[in-house]
Amino acid sequence: LGAYLLEDRAYPILPNNMNRNVQQFYQNYRFELPFILPQALPKKNIHSITLVDTQSMVTLKGVTSDTVMYVFDHHKKKEDLNTTWTYNDIKTGACTTYFVEHLIEHNGNLSMVQATLLLLGIYEDTGSLTYASTTARDAQAVAYLLSQGASLKIAADYLNPSLSAGQHKVLEILIQNQQVLELKKKRIMVSHADAEFLEEEVSSIAHKLCDLYDPDGLFLFVKTKEGVRFVARSICDEIDVSRIAEEFGGGGHPRAAAALIRKSNSNSTNIETLERDFIASLDGFVNPS
Repeated sequence: LGAYLLEDRAYPILPNNMNRNVQQFYQNYRFELPFILPQALPKKNIHSITLVDTQSMVTLKGVTSDTVMYVFDHHKKKEDLNTTWTYNDIKTGACTTYFVEHLIEHNGNLSMVQATLLLLGIYEDTGSLTYASTTARDAQAVAYLLSQGASLKIAADYLNPSLSAGQHKVLEILIQNQQVLELKKKRIMVSHADAEFLEEEVSSIAHKLCDLYDPDGLFLFVKTKEGVRFVARSICDEIDVSRIAEEFGGGGHPRAAAALIRKSNSNSTNIETLERDFIASLDGFVNPS
């Protein structure tokens, strides 16, 4: 939304998969938002694409060798990122903050729904301004959005949503399969679940487990239809989960990261084998206090 508001001739494309709270917000306010599905794009060659908060491209019809690629991301630049793409390193807790700052420069007036969605973008990426990666710029952007009519009451309805029935079932399996390790005076929880029935994201389940058990590090392997979802959380500087997620082809932040181990990318997606091999290598990723 932020990138779209700064570009007159852009089409804001919805991702194919969205977290349940994002889907609910979109369903409730879609008539006041400009998003379209990929299949609704005009059947023309695409001049340029702007990727926000990611360095991965989905397949789109109309992409040619002349399509210009712009990336705005606050994650570490991938070593294999296409050298022809323009990479913009965002030095804030939330990518949304960068676009809000430019909207301020352009004196862009926002509707209540637009301001609230941008506020949610910042709150979701900074833990409502509590994560260590949060900057003063993020807080200043939130202040501006509140001045534009962003609703904290509406935002609160979509932050930290309750688990669905499927997520509750996976939570119970993960609790049953959990292993608690003591490494370099750090308490680490590792678990796995076979959950090919799961339609929703795993991140909310990880958040709930952190609330319940308060480990220094949490690592989950959840088998889904797409492959094995690896989700990692840390509450200390000694465990950088983004480095660990990179080993599985993923990434993220030092305190929260994820990867998708696709069936086609691995000789085996046996979660118990993955978990066992992971535990054997974990010591190298935990720094002494």
